[in-house]
Amino acid sequence: MQKMSRFARYWDMIGNSGRFSTTLPILLADKPFHNFWQLSRWLFENTQQTHKIALNRLFDYVYQVLLERKDVDLNQAKQALFIDYKACKMKGVPEFLRDQIPNAESRPKRRKGNLQRRQSQHGS
Repeated sequence: MQKMSRFARYWDMIGNSGRFSTTLPILLADKPFHNFWQLSRWLFENTQQTHKIALNRLFDYVYQVLLERKDVDLNQAKQALFIDYKACKMKGVPEFLRDQIPNAESRPKRRKGNLQRRQSQHGS
């Protein structure tokens, strides 16, 4: 039951979320249940969690699975994930996509909040 529960949770994160609409058909290929079962097993073995997986990290994990477990062409994997990542309108860029986006930073610059800005003006 635990494995099926994890499968369902990962399906919500990847399949039902709509965030991986371009990548999902590549992940599922010709054996959708089997391939996603393998993905869910791999995700749990590598993360030991089903919640609180940051979206950036989830993209990294999916990328790893595409290359290491599915033997997908590097350019095909990057292109699919690039399309999905852009559609999510997230800040920053995962490391593996940096060559797809010119002048991209791996992490967005943090903006100072009002309190931090005021404190820095007063030397505190």
